[in-house]
Amino acid sequence: MTRFLIGIDEAGYGPKLGPLVIGASVWILPAELSADRLMELLAPEFQSKPWQPGAPFLPLGDSKSIYQDKKHLGSLRLAIQFLLERSGHCFSSASELIHYLNSADAIRVEKKPWYGPSLDDSSWSDMSTIADTQRQAAEEKLASLGVEFRGFLCRILDEEEFNDIVAIA
Repeated sequence: MTRFLIGIDEAGYGPKLGPLVIGASVWILPAELSADRLMELLAPEFQSKPWQPGAPFLPLGDSKSIYQDKKHLGSLRLAIQFLLERSGHCFSSASELIHYLNSADAIRVEKKPWYGPSLDDSSWSDMSTIADTQRQAAEEKLASLGVEFRGFLCRILDEEEFNDIVAIA
């Protein structure tokens, strides 16, 4: 029997300052492995806290635990980069990433003059890469547990879209 684990997180201020970003990662787990046990077993290689160069883990978990100020934005990107590389995808900007995840939302949000410049952030291409030993340890741990990353789903809701959805409900 195939079991799916879906990790969901949100970030942003929605109707106040937008955009609100809601994301989900999809995983396949062996039937005998519970989500709680998985988190215990992944703890050495994946941790829900900011990453610094040389740290022996990849940042994966609640965005509020990982992103504590602007200097930790790269921590959020590292987990995304690692997981998307497993799927054969690489991106050099936030714009490329959000077009891949949800093109309709990307097109709408990029039209807002206050979001456009931040989406073309060149620091994505300059982002420090994960050390080979960390990457290899994380890959080996996932493989040894029989855990398979299947992809991301994402919605990006600017203030207008958020308020339109709330008005309908």
